[in-house]
Amino acid sequence: CIWWIVGQHKHPLAAFMSKEANEQYEGLPHWTTMERSDGPGSPSWEWAEQPVFTAYALCFYWTLGVMRTMPSEVLPANILERVYVMVLMFVALSLFAISIAQVTQ
Repeated sequence: CIWWIVGQHKHPLAAFMSKEANEQYEGLPHWTTMERSDGPGSPSWEWAEQPVFTAYALCFYWTLGVMRTMPSEVLPANILERVYVMVLMFVALSLFAISIAQVTQ
């Protein structure tokens, strides 16, 4: 899932980035590494610590959620994640508009 890759604190293209750019990217907050809690008194956890199945289920849920509205459980935490969300929402809106146009013709 691309949303999972975008949220990693280690950039997938780190080998092609300068050391300074890589350190700057790692210093940004990421949705996979932000501390979360299930409620008051519950221990904190991060999405990066969750099992692979849980991560894929969340990414699938998130992708479906972006196509209707923005899911409130997971929000972008830095500019790169926000740009990815905007592009994905534009693609989803465009696909929806094209499908409606095809049905009405």
